[in-house]
Amino acid sequence: MFRRLRRHRRNLKLRKALLNDDSQALARALRAGADPNQAFATESRPHAPALLHALQGQQVQCLNLLLEAGAEIPAHAQGTPLGVAAVQASEQPLALLSALLAAGMDANAAQGASFFAALERDDNLALLLINRLMQYGGDIRCCDAQGQTPLALALLDERQMLVGALISSGAPLPDNLAELPCSEALKTFARRKQQDLAIQRQWAHS
Repeated sequence: MFRRLRRHRRNLKLRKALLNDDSQALARALRAGADPNQAFATESRPHAPALLHALQGQQVQCLNLLLEAGAEIPAHAQGTPLGVAAVQASEQPLALLSALLAAGMDANAAQGASFFAALERDDNLALLLINRLMQYGGDIRCCDAQGQTPLALALLDERQMLVGALISSGAPLPDNLAELPCSEALKTFARRKQQDLAIQRQWAHS
């Protein structure tokens, strides 16, 4: 009975630390034996594991502490793929995504949904997020429900900087490039970028 009461108190301290975004208090609670996988609800958030509370609160330090303490990585956050939830965060999306990937989250989960969520960010942040996914085994050739790759979507949106960076990262040109409803100038740019990359690779192996 007393053990159960002590465990309950430790878990309450963990919840309070998360609600207050207090990483030091969270670290103390975890060292004392609080369960990193406990689930609970708050007035503003539904019942969910502690890890999801940290992710939804965009609490990078707390997220890392929970992961280091052995918190399990769920596939979804209230129906949203976990990687997508990290990428869509309004604050520190790269740090949140990096923490999850370093802890073992599959970069290709949900048919590469994290890649397509990254495309919704501005070009510079999108590149950082996509590169981080690729560092952890993400496949830049993934396709969405309409069969479009990240590169194809960047072409359709006329995002030249992103197109060039994706090609440099190894994204192949879409098979239907000629039929894509984007500018001929961008198509020409994409073809030349891929040709330049092929030449650079030949030189590197000569």
